[in-house]
Amino acid sequence: AITASVERSLRRLRVNNADAVLLHSDGRDEWILKESGALDALSRLKKKGMIRAMGISTKTASGALLATTLADVLMVTLNPDDLSNLPAIRAAGERGVGVLIKKAFASGHAVAGEAFRLCFAEPGVSSVVIGTISPSHLEENARAAERTIERVHAERTDEAR
Repeated sequence: AITASVERSLRRLRVNNADAVLLHSDGRDEWILKESGALDALSRLKKKGMIRAMGISTKTASGALLATTLADVLMVTLNPDDLSNLPAIRAAGERGVGVLIKKAFASGHAVAGEAFRLCFAEPGVSSVVIGTISPSHLEENARAAERTIERVHAERTDEAR
């Protein structure tokens, strides 16, 4: 099913390969990673050159930590109300595993600047995935992210001196 889904997606996108394919967890992260055969299917697609990176969007901190040893990229929740994935984010950074952040705004309950600051302060974070239905809200979030990245970069530069 995974192979068929990826092949169908590539046809629809009219491309030969995808940069990354992530599994969506139903909460059984460790079972998915170790026993379901899903990573084996993604690994075969990677060997064929159909995908460049494979990973999982996790629901548990233990699953995220395990994913840092098995995947190229993972997607985890990080926001001021949920810091449970910080160990996995830091382990991924040490291992060269990409980290995508989901739910950075705690489903609209966190302040954008505060949430971005938390995410971008972690060296292991590769990107923050933001969802919105409003183009103007997306623009506001992009500006907030840019300001935060500039501040974090300036602070790291000052610390390095």
